[in-house]
Amino acid sequence: LRSDQNILGVIMLPDETPIGMMAFLDVDRWQAKAELRKLIGEQRYRGRGFARQATALWIHYGLYGLGLKKIYLNTLQTDIRNIRLNEALGFRVEGILRKEFYIDGEHHDVLRMALLKGLPRHLA
Repeated sequence: LRSDQNILGVIMLPDETPIGMMAFLDVDRWQAKAELRKLIGEQRYRGRGFARQATALWIHYGLYGLGLKKIYLNTLQTDIRNIRLNEALGFRVEGILRKEFYIDGEHHDVLRMALLKGLPRHLA
């Protein structure tokens, strides 16, 4: 986490209560791309729109503050809620990493999704 290639942010409520984190990992300034990670760690704040709002702000920071041209992420293929959120924010599936994670005795596929700067949402 202390690497210069990782940028972390805290998701806070207006009263400054921390409820989660955002991150750009492996920021590649030469290729202008980074992996996005998001987490609402406090269970009671999930499903209330905070992840969507924080992710939209973090994407804007990445594209316009850091000059990224591509932001990508990985999500379990079974995490429909997260996939829909990512799609609503302009991410599109680039590929499937088959049997990428072993969780609770089962292998799970992972979707690789990406958002490209400058493309309209329906083409991103």
